Amino acid sequence: MESSKSVLNQEVTILDNVINKLQVYMDQSKETLYGLASTMGFAYQPFYRLITKKHLPTLNSLSVIAAHFNCSVSELIHEDVFVDVDCFSSFDDAASAIKTSKIRIYIPYNQFLPLIHSNFFTTKAGASDQTGKQKNTEMPSIINGNAIFYRVDNINIDGVFLVNYNSKNILLEVLSVSSKYIVTILDGKETKIDITSIKSVAQFFSGLTLINANQPIIVGVTK
Repeated sequence: MESSKSVLNQEVTILDNVINKLQVYMDQSKETLYGLASTMGFAYQPFYRLITKKHLPTLNSLSVIAAHFNCSVSELIHEDVFVDVDCFSSFDDAASAIKTSKIRIYIPYNQFLPLIHSNFFTTKAGASDQTGKQKNTEMPSIINGNAIFYRVDNINIDGVFLVNYNSKNILLEVLSVSSKYIVTILDGKETKIDITSIKSVAQFFSGLTLINANQPIIVGVTK
């Protein structure tokens, strides 16, 4: 009995993960359920029953959906959302959005949902030594490792931001924000900066560990 419940719970979790990805896709592409079913070659009623959790997906239907999303079945049924993003070699390249290679990153669904329409990108190790000399403990890992950012037009909350300031693309740890200025740390001191003198490029989201033979958790895969 317990084994049957475990299998059922696993099937429900898989179904939830697939539905989450279908809903993300429809939201991002403005696709209707009927249109998506038609594009994938599904009859509408079976597809409707699947997305309303009245029918479990078959291996064949999972394969069709995965092929449409250009992913594997394992990526489709996993709880994380996969996103193919630009991978820049420097902060300057990220700021200018030059054409670059892609990388596939994996983000927990609950963290991705509030940022569903955001433009994510990554920067490679050693992207820049130009920073605001902050004391944030995340700074060394951002500067010397791979990091995930998403583009923002304005700074309206605290956090770590990639900005253009004094004609340089640098990282700033924003401690507080008002309508006229931000408080950050420059040269080890809290400093007020006129918000009009800063051009926001992106906000730091998380560190990024590229997959390798000794890495059990896939966080990012070079494409």
